[in-house]
Amino acid sequence: MTIPVKLRNGGALDICAKVSSHGGVSTFDCPPDLAPIGTENRIQFFRTSITGMNTDGSTNPIDYQLVADQNFDIFITKILIVIEDSKVKEDKYGSIASLTNGVDLLTFESGTENYLIEAGKNYGQLKAQAGDTGSEVKIKSTGAEIGVVSINLSDFVPGGVRIGRKSKDRISFIVNDDLTGLDSHTIYFLGNKHIK
Repeated sequence: MTIPVKLRNGGALDICAKVSSHGGVSTFDCPPDLAPIGTENRIQFFRTSITGMNTDGSTNPIDYQLVADQNFDIFITKILIVIEDSKVKEDKYGSIASLTNGVDLLTFESGTENYLIEAGKNYGQLKAQAGDTGSEVKIKSTGAEIGVVSINLSDFVPGGVRIGRKSKDRISFIVNDDLTGLDSHTIYFLGNKHIK
């Protein structure tokens, strides 16, 4: 015979446990609470992107933002920064020489600012600051190259970075140089949204 119990581990996550009739305890991660049958899922996949970031921010920095929604919390678990150009090299930003000021990627949560990338001046610096060691440059059929920087936020913050509903929380990607020479520049945000 087992008796189901739920333990709190001191954080926000639940640990489930089963106690056998002999007094032995086994623990495991609790499955997420699921919405009742016939109702909308409370946790849904979230994906959005900002395109056209190959702009000139050399005189006036351009701040691209993912902002809070009025109806649900957003948890970002992964960010992909995509640079497409004729060449993408470690010591350049696409085929543009290493930038003067660089780009910034930062989060604003409950009034606290945290840099994920600060003054990233070339593809190699973006990867290093993001902790990305596995990305490689891909070649399209058109001959252009695509460099992807992958940031797994859930490696640093369990559950991902939260952008609370109706809050001033946000994630900003700031262009501080002239990136108009790139073929394209896009950032993708992946994670989940909590409806209720």
